[in-house]
Order: sequence, then C-alpha cells, then structure tokens
Amino acid sequence: MIGSSDGGGSRPALRMGLVGAGHWAGKTHAPAIAAHPGLRFAGVWGRDRDTSAALADLYGVPAFESADALFEATDIVAFAVAPAAQASLAPRAARAGCHLMLEKPLASSAGDARLVAGAIRAAGVQALVFHTLMFAPDLTGRLDALGATGEVTSATYRHASDALISGPYAASEWRRAEAGALMDIGPHALSVLERLMGPVIALDLLRLGPSDARFRLTHRDGRRSEVIIDLAARENRAWVQIEGRTDVTSEGIEIACDSRTAYGRALDALLLLGAEETDRQIETALRYVTLLAQATTPPPTGQLS
Repeated sequence: MIGSSDGGGSRPALRMGLVGAGHWAGKTHAPAIAAHPGLRFAGVWGRDRDTSAALADLYGVPAFESADALFEATDIVAFAVAPAAQASLAPRAARAGCHLMLEKPLASSAGDARLVAGAIRAAGVQALVFHTLMFAPDLTGRLDALGATGEVTSATYRHASDALISGPYAASEWRRAEAGALMDIGPHALSVLERLMGPVIALDLLRLGPSDARFRLTHRDGRRSEVIIDLAARENRAWVQIEGRTDVTSEGIEIACDSRTAYGRALDALLLLGAEETDRQIETALRYVTLLAQATTPPPTGQLS
C-alpha cells in the first residue's frame, strides 16, 4: 500500500505531479488530484510551457522545467499524454521511485508496453492504469450481475462519436494515426466485454479505417463478442448490446461515465494498491495493447493469413 499512517492513524498527503497539460489533463486529472484528500497536487510538466503554466496557475502549483524535475519532487506521477510519450516517460518516473497513475493504452506498441511493464516491476513501484469505465460502479455492477447469470451468449460494444471531426481531440495526432481509433477505444471495449464475458484470448480485425474499426473477440470459454468503433460519426453515444438465453439477460446498456468522478475513484484505488494488484493491472493493460497491436501487424512474408 502506498504511504503509511503516522502515529495518530492518519496518512500524510502524498505529493502527486501531473505530466501533460492538454484538454484531458485539465478536464479530468488536475481537478481530481486537487480535490483528493489524500494527495497534495505538487505541480505540472508538459511539452508546451505556456499551456503547462496556465494549468499550474489555475491550481496554484509550480510548472516544472523538466519531467525529471517533477519526478524528483513527487511521490506519485499521473500521466495525461499520448501513448508514445507515456511509454518514454513512465519508465523514467518509475526509476526515480515514483508510483504511477497511467493512461490507456499503456503504449502504442506491444514492445513499448513490455518496456513500461518491465520498468515498473524492476523499480518495485505501484502502478494503476486508468481504464475509465472500470471505475463507474453503476456500470460494472450491472455487468457483473449479468455475467454472473451465466446466460449471456454474445455482446456487441458500439462507440460512435465525432471526436475526429470537431472538439478538443480532433487534432490529436495519435488518434488520427493509423489504428488510432482502435488503440483509443479498444481498451474501453475490452475492459467492458471482459468484465461481462471473461478473458479474451483472440482478436480478429474485420475492418480498420482512418477513423473507425471493427473487430471480433473470442473469450476463453469460446463465446464471442464484437466491437464497432466510429470516431467520425454524427452522434456521440456508446452502448453494449447484450444477447442472452432469456429476455432477462438480453438488453442494451448505455455507456455513461463522469470521467472526473471515475478518476477520483481510481486515485482511491491507487493509494490502496499492493504489489499483487499492480501486477494484475499492468498485465491486463499489456495484454490489451498486445491484442490490439497484433491485430494490425501483417503476417511475415510468405506466411498465409
């Protein structure tokens, strides 16, 4: 467990720094960190100095000159940056002795994700990956209840948004890159469908476009589910359609979650995290990146598809 209680039974606030100062950092990370009773918001670092300074000023905390300077001044580091940047910076934070609150996906490639996971294990720090929907208890409670019936036969996760048309993420380089939609929304879909139907052992890519993706999942017990993603839609909606052997287990569930509240719950979980749960968290995030990345990797020359 991160931190320790003092003689009076209360735990001193831990210093938490934030890497990244974009829209997601300002909307979700910064306010949740500042509001958490067990943490002291220790400062911000981002590649854009003006944006970092503006966010830091909003909370009365310092804007650091470098990521390493922030790592040296904090106990925990939160990341709100692109996957490639997270994969580069998170191992440095771990080696500096910082516990980590990571974003999904863990990295943009399986190789980089393994490097992050290895650095966390080698440093012996605790780490949690913010799979947003897993910190929405109304949703996870419903998924658990349906999954426990044993009656669910299949499910389809659909995510439609105009994220790449307008709004704060429209110019996001990593989301606009090849497989960006897959890597952005894929972890959300995997977390929901695994919660409902158990571990995924295979992912078959059916379509991959500039802003959309469609793939089929095979779960450990042989059941299948499907994911349909469109980030250039004219609507903003996410839902999972569940099919079961009875009407009771056949329903559609709207996916709704207040990200700031969910992040606060994730911070609670991080402070209580032990080594075993860290291993589980990182293995899950690594597996998600591996499944998604392998689906987009062409077979070696001469190998039949």
